[in-house]
Amino acid sequence: MAKQWIDMGRESLRERLLLAQVRHRDWTLDRGGVVYKRLREENRLASLVENGRHAGKSRVQFVGVHWLKIRFHIWRRDFYTSLTNLSLAKCLFMFFITLLSLLCIWATIYHFAYHHDPSCFDGFDSRFQPAFMFALATQQTIGYGTRAVTHCWTATLLVTVHSLTSTVVYTFLTGVVFARIANPARRGRTILISDSAVIGRRDGVLKFMFRIGDMRPGTVMDPHVTAHLFLCDPRRRSAEGERLPVVAQRLPLKFVSGSMLLPVVVEHTIDESSPLHGHNHTTLEDVSAEIVVTFGGQTEAGGVFTARQSYLSSEIHWGYIFTPIVKPPTGDKTTYDVDLLRFHSIEPQDLGLGDNPRWEMSDFVRSHNPSQLPSSELGENNLAISDCVLVAPRNGSLCLMFRVGDRRPSDSREASISAYLYRWSGQNGQRWSTEDSPFACEKLRLDREQVLLRFPVTVCHVIDDTSPLRSWREADGMQRDATAEICVVMSSGPWIQRMTYSVATHAKRDFHFAPVVLPPEAAVDGHQQSTPSIDWSAFHRSERIGDRHGPGCGEIKPAPMTTKGSKR
Repeated sequence: MAKQWIDMGRESLRERLLLAQVRHRDWTLDRGGVVYKRLREENRLASLVENGRHAGKSRVQFVGVHWLKIRFHIWRRDFYTSLTNLSLAKCLFMFFITLLSLLCIWATIYHFAYHHDPSCFDGFDSRFQPAFMFALATQQTIGYGTRAVTHCWTATLLVTVHSLTSTVVYTFLTGVVFARIANPARRGRTILISDSAVIGRRDGVLKFMFRIGDMRPGTVMDPHVTAHLFLCDPRRRSAEGERLPVVAQRLPLKFVSGSMLLPVVVEHTIDESSPLHGHNHTTLEDVSAEIVVTFGGQTEAGGVFTARQSYLSSEIHWGYIFTPIVKPPTGDKTTYDVDLLRFHSIEPQDLGLGDNPRWEMSDFVRSHNPSQLPSSELGENNLAISDCVLVAPRNGSLCLMFRVGDRRPSDSREASISAYLYRWSGQNGQRWSTEDSPFACEKLRLDREQVLLRFPVTVCHVIDDTSPLRSWREADGMQRDATAEICVVMSSGPWIQRMTYSVATHAKRDFHFAPVVLPPEAAVDGHQQSTPSIDWSAFHRSERIGDRHGPGCGEIKPAPMTTKGSKR
């Protein structure tokens, strides 16, 4: 009961803190940004893109040329875009000033024309006001009344030119104002992008994640998201000595928009091909890393809009996930609820670490490698390799075993599998010349190098006299190879999956894989099924041989030494 009261108190405090942030003048629904905006200002953190109230605005400044010259060049070379990018108030002000200026210019022309030849106009006098009203009547086509032109070619020519000029100016200004009103640039502020990002694990895979949502009920056409990592390191140089102080690298994203009906968490997988691979909180901070996220889409009317957000290393939380905000309907309720108050909220993953410093969290999240399975989505890499290798007797011989599979067996095709042993110089009594590579790589012969992945398959390497692992048949053989590595590569069609095992941490002696394929007669609940089923939750599971099907670990003895080519 006491624990429940404590949890309720924490939830109430968290609610009050969230409400206090919402009431802050710098808080915005689409970008949040109260805490991070203040941290950037207090710590004077450099960034490429603004956050908070002015999120998405570029902070890049051009120097070396006077700003007036830059501004003049932009207006002269890209006049129309400059006009349509003005605020609506400035656009309307320009509209009125242009029309009023045109009116005054032609009123002055008519006034001087009357003084030059009074017979050309009726209803004029020496004052400027009649000429101004005549220009207004001509420009607005509202009728002359008592003021008109006579049979004078000079006045006729002036009225003709004035009428054509005003038509062109009206057409141009109307087009500019319409383009400004129809410009969906502000539509980007109805796209919500989380004010922080997280790095955590999903299904055991390390991911960089941020959240995106849409507040409007309309459909976003062709939504897409891009992310780029900017690294600033003044010491960086190319092989030719060229200074490369800032480097931009693209982060491939997994983004399933669903037409933005519900908020989605966008993922980037941090693997060996990722620009974030090998980085932790400290290294990202040292190179002033900034990840710029850009969302683009089209309105239903066809207008293109974008939204932008950036994350500094201090705004990326390791070992966290986003708080769930989508509530499915329950009971008699028929609508989905989205809690916008917690859109920017994050919560720690259950890693058992508590509130540790960020650099410790980042190191733990990177090194903590739980069992993982790829997604089973169409068009994705669905190949899976077990997270450990097993060494145990199989069919009378000592074998090295690992398991492979395809999460979408309906799309299964033949896969090629190969395995390699990497030993470093000095291991297992082996030594190589210092002029050679410091490691030795040997291919392990497998019992099946081509498999059909309709079901998960256990692949074996027989440890005999010809095996590079023949020393493992001795009691301390695996211990002497503790720093060696086994690399397994599997390819099927365009997809490749690789797993590298450290003998010290990933190799298990006297274990076997738990069954994962259930035949029809052994289906769940005893009901006959038309096809076998696969228990993917047990794909990585291994069991000690003595626990279920045989003698214990201490009773397993190495296979006897055999001569080359003899029968086993």
